[in-house]
Amino acid sequence: MITFFLNGQQVSESSIQPDMTVLRYLRTRQTLTGTKEGCGSGDCGACSVLAGEM
Repeated sequence: MITFFLNGQQVSESSIQPDMTVLRYLRTRQTLTGTKEGCGSGDCGACSVLAGEM
């Protein structure tokens, strides 16, 4: 299980595929379709995610 905050709300997920990207998760599971892919290779930093402990 993974628990995180998304737009200020706590979200818990227990069945995420190991190959699912954050982009695909946001667009398909959270229907946040305003999220777009930047460079597609990790060079520009648009896909950065802040990770920490609660």
